[in-house]
Amino acid sequence: MSDICGMSGRAYYAAFLVARCYLESSGYSFPPDSNVHKKVIDYMKDKNSFISNLLFKLRDRRNHADYDLDIQIKKGITISSIKSAQTVIDEIRKL
Repeated sequence: MSDICGMSGRAYYAAFLVARCYLESSGYSFPPDSNVHKKVIDYMKDKNSFISNLLFKLRDRRNHADYDLDIQIKKGITISSIKSAQTVIDEIRKL
């Protein structure tokens, strides 16, 4: 089970880091705190709302996988997260 939860987190972080690097290369700067996740999603709305929405969903899934110990993460949701993360990365490359 922990491998499935870990995969959801890795998928989110892969997409998040690519988005953050893209925004930083576009002149945005971020605080070195936990607000960086929300800010990346918010700033990405200015560039591409589709990407922003996917990042929001990925972060939500990662939070559930990491912090909601009472729920079971289904394999299908993890696969969907991996595909969504790849979509985010592919769409950022097009910007």
